Amino acid sequence: MLLKWLAIMGVLGSLMSHNGATAGSYSTSGDERYIVLASRQGLDDAIGVAQSYAWRFPGVRVMRSSNGWYAVAAGPTRVQDARAYREKLLKEGGVATDVLFSKGDGYVAEAWRKPRVTYLLEGSYDGRRAASFSLGDVRVTLGRVKAKDAAEFMPVATGWRGTTQVFSMVHGDVVAETPKSEIVALRLDAASPAPQIVFSAFWGGAHCCTVTKIATLGPGGWTVLDGDVLDGSGYGFEDIDGDGVYELISSDNSFLYAFAPYSDSLAPVRLWRLQGGRLVDATRDSSLGTYHRRRLAAIEHEAEIDPGRWRSNGFLAGWVATKALVGQFENAWARMLVLYDAGSDWPLTECLVPMVNAQCPQGKEISIGFPAALRAHLERNGYMPARPSLRAP
Repeated sequence: MLLKWLAIMGVLGSLMSHNGATAGSYSTSGDERYIVLASRQGLDDAIGVAQSYAWRFPGVRVMRSSNGWYAVAAGPTRVQDARAYREKLLKEGGVATDVLFSKGDGYVAEAWRKPRVTYLLEGSYDGRRAASFSLGDVRVTLGRVKAKDAAEFMPVATGWRGTTQVFSMVHGDVVAETPKSEIVALRLDAASPAPQIVFSAFWGGAHCCTVTKIATLGPGGWTVLDGDVLDGSGYGFEDIDGDGVYELISSDNSFLYAFAPYSDSLAPVRLWRLQGGRLVDATRDSSLGTYHRRRLAAIEHEAEIDPGRWRSNGFLAGWVATKALVGQFENAWARMLVLYDAGSDWPLTECLVPMVNAQCPQGKEISIGFPAALRAHLERNGYMPARPSLRAP
């Protein structure tokens, strides 16, 4: 595999660009080297892989090479001993075994770099000292209000125009002696005359949870809407379709713990738009399909690094769901049936009658296998229409 990569990179360094740029315009000098994490023929695949590394290599980018291939590259950085540096990366984990280094002689253009989110306002509250921020003619204050227990408080964000209060957002699920919170402002709704103000707080605990409220200005004034309760840091933001308005990005938390423990679970991405004062699920919007194709490339690259994931039911569930989002369900389902762990002891059940208060009546719950449980989960959560004839036994 390493010889194959070296051959590819040798070709990248010897050809000319189709647009006339000369090879070597991104060349490094001295002991500066790019860390080449992967190479792909398709730009979307390369971007997806690059996105999977953004948390670890903040400057990761996609470089177009003179023969049309795309390199996922971090750096440049000083590499005095390539062997030692490579061993260090492999020991830390999370990179492919054929990671290598390049002087960039064959790179002719930077094809992608993670776009920065343009926040019009960023602010935080430490749980003790009130904070105030301005956005146009609106002043936003962050503070706290008393909870039922007089010794604890809940975070609050209040919007003012002059001395008039125009909105108030309280996170009643976050109760602490010092309830921390954050706000950002950015453009989420093109029809609104003002940017939206996103107010979030983390209530603590293992893996969970961030709560979010959004203040938005509509024809009738300011209104507040609730976001989902989300694992981790909550919503991300990206202008996926390039229209100047950010989409909201979250994970489908229904996949967490559904088929495996948290650490072995893979949650598909959900995409949202703010329209008319409400959050609209845009996950299956064809104009955003590129995002899911890139996400699929990232997922499969992660499994390339850790092949054992192909035997994890928690991983396979999220992978099949993502494949369904890009129109490749049948192929994924067939492969899943060959790969899944039939011996998993993770409890999977089905209720034979309608549930009552989210509980299955006693004696009406049966154990089922992973394929049947996954198919029911995909249908229930809208990844595909219900087609009983395709359900696995």
